[in-house]
Amino acid sequence: MPPDLACLAVEVNGKRGVVYFANENQINAQAPVDFRPATSRGVDCEPGTANEKRSAVSQVMMQSYTPSFYIFPGNSVAALNASDGYKFVADPAQVPGAVPAKPGDVVVFYGTGFGLTNPVYQTGEFSSGLATITGSTRSCSAAPR
Repeated sequence: MPPDLACLAVEVNGKRGVVYFANENQINAQAPVDFRPATSRGVDCEPGTANEKRSAVSQVMMQSYTPSFYIFPGNSVAALNASDGYKFVADPAQVPGAVPAKPGDVVVFYGTGFGLTNPVYQTGEFSSGLATITGSTRSCSAAPR
């Protein structure tokens, strides 16, 4: 992924993150892999050029783990039913084509913030498959974003 979006970039501890979305009220960015206390700065115009304009520095709380699941509209956790042809698991009234999970089904959940994985994916790099979580939840696997 390119480190900037249109005319906007984000830096954390002096390293460029990856901006995925921006509008007048919100910036969604992936921070570089770095768990030290951090400062963040927005580069507001023409990042990496002599004309770039920088915002004020802000403090950012960095944590090794901040797990959460991705959510479909209507508060269903984003998941696929591996036992039923990898269909979405959700209320079909909220997610068209989805199926409920049944006892004994294998369900794949999608989330973020579970810690480092093996292999380690760098900022802006997409996974090409499952990756083992290397923290205290060693028996789990995740496809990191």
